[in-house]
Parts: sequence; structure tokens; C-alpha cells
Amino acid sequence: MTLHPVLQETFEALDGDGVRWCLLRVPLRPEAPTGDVDLLVDTRDLARLASSLERLGFVQVPGWETPPSMLFLTYDGRSGQCLLLEVTDEVSFGRGLVLRTGLADQVLSASRLAGSLRIPSDDDSFWALLLHCLLDTESGAVPERYRQRLHELAAGAGDTGSLAQLLTTHSPAGWSAARVREAALSERWEELEPVGRLVSAAWLSSLPWPARQRAAVTAARRLVRAPSLLRRRYGVSVALLGPNGAGKSTLAAGIEQAWPLPVNRIYMGLWKSGSVPGQEVPGLAQLLRLPTAWLRYARAVHAQLHGNLVVFDRYVHDARLPPQPPFVLLKRMYLWLLAHGVPSPDLLLLLNVTGAISHSRKPEDTLAEAEREHRDYLQLANDQGDIHVLDATAGIDTVRAAALDAIWGRTRRRWGKPLATSTEHDRAEGPARDRP
Repeated sequence: MTLHPVLQETFEALDGDGVRWCLLRVPLRPEAPTGDVDLLVDTRDLARLASSLERLGFVQVPGWETPPSMLFLTYDGRSGQCLLLEVTDEVSFGRGLVLRTGLADQVLSASRLAGSLRIPSDDDSFWALLLHCLLDTESGAVPERYRQRLHELAAGAGDTGSLAQLLTTHSPAGWSAARVREAALSERWEELEPVGRLVSAAWLSSLPWPARQRAAVTAARRLVRAPSLLRRRYGVSVALLGPNGAGKSTLAAGIEQAWPLPVNRIYMGLWKSGSVPGQEVPGLAQLLRLPTAWLRYARAVHAQLHGNLVVFDRYVHDARLPPQPPFVLLKRMYLWLLAHGVPSPDLLLLLNVTGAISHSRKPEDTLAEAEREHRDYLQLANDQGDIHVLDATAGIDTVRAAALDAIWGRTRRRWGKPLATSTEHDRAEGPARDRP
């Protein structure tokens, strides 16, 4: 099985440092994982794991520093890919109120080596993935991307293991682990959709009253703790500058797809409404530009407070380009006000293309105007000194990798090194299932 080089290095480091671990769910594409990589780790080895990952360049995501759910983020410049590890020390399922199995030690003991991977036994692999699909999603449906793997794993799974017995115990009338496995073997996925909701409801109702109140207690603790997290988990903002046709929207979409944490894209253009051309009312449009910029900036701050990455398509820096006749002096004063109207983002990226290329992609302006705009942007970057210039004529993968490298650098400096793992008192909060 081919493995991403960073994962290969990480797993070898964990083994070398004596960390007791295994993959809770094998990524669909271990050579280039696009989602979380889920690791199950012995509680006693969490501090050692955090130290190992810090040494390898991972950063712990603020707000996700305590077991049983911890997030570690890194970026690999060689592959142009972000990697997110979700580390837990328990096997649990459910949304809101977490359904704990108490089987972490058993799953770790039964795990085996498959090349460089430590994976659960065939039995645990099937039931852990199936219960994840049935109990961790709102619909309870088995996602299309997991169906082939579940179908293959079902052949080697049994019906009497600990995870299977938990399912049988809480299954509705007429259902059992054996029937669920048979449905997976026969690929009758639609039959399983109501089963997940019924199993979840039965499991929750079987919990003692104090355990059922844990979700409310956890929510209250997070609310109290939230103000202390605001400064530490404040997300990075990046603005994409450049003329029409430079590829700003394409790059913004590529960043959103590649960044493993939530991304908010905000259009910050000053001169266009973003809707049907010609809808702006002269005079009123000019008055509304600064308040509009502040409203969009406020949306960005709100997103950053939740740890999100904010990607601005254009920014008020467009107003720093030289004004064109007529009324140059009046325009210069107005543009100065716009250009300094809101704070700068953390990172400014200029997509550099020649006027001929931008004009060929979007011939909204004349070739001469496109060439002048190209020169103006380069002069702006030279004057500012804090604008990163990217060669937008390179392939989209190359441009996206360069942008991600800059974003990762700012993120790593802001969030700093991983924090030490928490005390047993902190563990009572349990995992939050929604990303910050």
C-alpha cells in the first residue's frame, strides 16, 4: 500500500518513540489523503505523541488540544498537500452525546502491521467504519465513498466481536450484527439507513441519567472556555490581488479544496456589485463602498475567531492603484480613504500575469488598459514590500502550492507549537464533532 511520505515518516517516528497507536480508519487514499487521518492512541502515550509530531513540524489546532479528540496540522511542500491528523484515545461514536465503547485497549491490542501501517483487525476495521457511517452522520446513510471498502471488509468480519455485540445489543427488532453484515455483503445500503438512527436512539436511552447530561455539561464548559480560545485560535486571512483574468477565483477555490479546516471565501471587490452589471447607482455606490468593505471585514473577523481560514477575492488595496483621468485629485483623496478604510489581511498574494494573458482570458478592458494594470500591480507590490508575488502563468497546482506554503507559514507562526495534553479533569469535556 502506497503511503504519503509525511505519513510514512510520522508512523515510523511514532513506532520509534514507543507510542502505542493504530489507524482507527484507513484513509481512502493513503498516498494522498484528503480528509482527516484518524489515529487511536493509548492514553498514556498522548504526551509522547504530541512531542513526536511537534518535532516533525505539526502544529496542534487551538481548541482541539485535549483528549479524546486532538487535531494536528502540517503542510508538505513537496506534494503541495495539507495533512490533518485527528487523534483520539477512545473508540466512540455519535453526534452531540458521545457513545463511548470502552474498547480502545482491546482494539489497539488486536491491531496488526500492514507495511508501515498499524491497522485494526479485519473485524474491528469493518465494524468501526460501519458504526462511524451509521452513527456519526446526521442521515445515518453509508456514504458512497465508503461502500466498496465496507463490502470488501465484510467478508473478513465476524458477528460476535465486541463492536458487533454492541450493535446487536442496541439494534431494533429484527436486526442484529449478522443481518447488518449480510446487508453490507449484499450491498443493500439503503436498508441500513434507518438502522443507524434507531441504534443511536436505543444506545442513548440505555445510558444512565448522568451520562445523558454530559452533552449539556460539555456544551456549557465549551461556552465558558470560548473567550480564552479566541486569541489563540484566531485564523489567518489572505487576500488575492491581481487583474481580471489572473485566476483569483480559481485559486480561491483550490485553496478551499486543499485546506483541511473550514475556509470562508469573501469577495472584497470595490468597483463591482458582484451581481448584474450596471445595477450600481452613481453616487450611492461610491458612498456604500466603505461600509460594505467594513461589513465584509466583520464577517471575516467572525470567521477567524472560529479558527477559520479567510480568503479574500480582491481587497481594498485595489484602491492604491493610480487613478485615471478625469478628476484625478478628487479620486486620489477618495481612493486613499478606501485603501486605508479597513485593516490589512495577514497575507497579500499578487497573481502576476502579463496584460496580454489577462486580456486574452477576460477581455473586459482594452489590451492597453490590461498592460497598464499589470504594471500598476507590480509597482504596488514593489512599493508595499509585504505583497507576495506569484507567477500566475504556472500551472494551477504550482500556484496553489505556492499560496498554501505562504498560508501555512503564517498559520504556523500564529498557532505556535503544540500544547501539552490536558489533565484528566479536562477529559470530561469529550470530543467536539464540529470543526472550530
